[in-house]
Amino acid sequence: GSTGATGSTGAVGSTGATGSTGAVGSTGATGATGAEGNTGRSGDTGATGAVGSAGATGATGATGSTGLTGSTGATGSTGATGDTGATGSTGATGSTGAVGSTGATGSTGAVGSTGATGATGAEGNTGRSGDTGATGATGATGATGATGATGPSAFTGATGDTGPPACFVAGTMIATPQGEVAIEDLKTGDLVLTAEGRAEKIRWIGRRTVVKRFVDPITVLPVTILAGAIDENVPARDLTLSPCHAVLIDGVLVQAGALVNGHTVVRMQNVPETFTYFHVELADHTLILAQGTASETFVDNVDRMVFDNWSEHEEIASNFDPIAEMDLPRAKSQRQVPRNVRSRMAARTSGFGITEVG
Repeated sequence: GSTGATGSTGAVGSTGATGSTGAVGSTGATGATGAEGNTGRSGDTGATGAVGSAGATGATGATGSTGLTGSTGATGSTGATGDTGATGSTGATGSTGAVGSTGATGSTGAVGSTGATGATGAEGNTGRSGDTGATGATGATGATGATGATGPSAFTGATGDTGPPACFVAGTMIATPQGEVAIEDLKTGDLVLTAEGRAEKIRWIGRRTVVKRFVDPITVLPVTILAGAIDENVPARDLTLSPCHAVLIDGVLVQAGALVNGHTVVRMQNVPETFTYFHVELADHTLILAQGTASETFVDNVDRMVFDNWSEHEEIASNFDPIAEMDLPRAKSQRQVPRNVRSRMAARTSGFGITEVG
């Protein structure tokens, strides 16, 4: 609330008039000193106003006007000097006017209460983490035993390059009793010719889609053996197959990747982003003629699971006996290729105008 106005100060009482000095008596005796007038009593101090309750600060009350100061009493006139020199009594001093009581102090206005702090909003729940994408299935281990990176699962049929199977590319011509047929046109039940001249029935054609960006080029991208690189008219035309697909040279199954020399046997780089490998399964692991070259057929092992149409084989597999691998030595890397085969391949380069094979 507003501070109460300060009460006005009481007026100061007028000072009593000073008595006139007695005349000096002729005898020179000093007159008695007049008694001193009583001092006026002090006015009571005004009571202090009660302190207002806390809350909003009230406006400061106006200051009360200061009480009027009482007029000073008139000074008495000096008495004339008496003949006898006797001093007249001093006039009594007038009492001091009472001090007016101090006006009560207005109560301090209550201080307004501080506004309550708003409650902090509840923290939102953390969003759940998205599910981890499914891990692509690991490709089956290839016949070469080399373990590659796990194949991606994003594309249908594309499998990681773990143990790539032996395969031919589309357009490879396979010998049949009716003449050569492109491998992509063969089907289950068709007859093909073995390197020994036997007609054998195809019991399954495997297809595998390869996405170039997701594979190891060394283990998966195809290798081309140029026509005549092995022997006269062998291959009859350029033969392109997967790196681990073996051809028969001087009694040894030599994988195409082990023959790469950068001249007559080259690793293909300029291939489509997506391409398809094909393989032929007969009743046993044997040799058929691909582009006129003795090349191995599919051998029964876990490699078959990387093929796009693996489920087709599952439907018929229970009717077949397991396939045993041919009892022939196999060269999987350049250091395993026999010296006579390396010499033979080097000698064939002269027909291509190449004098040195690195």
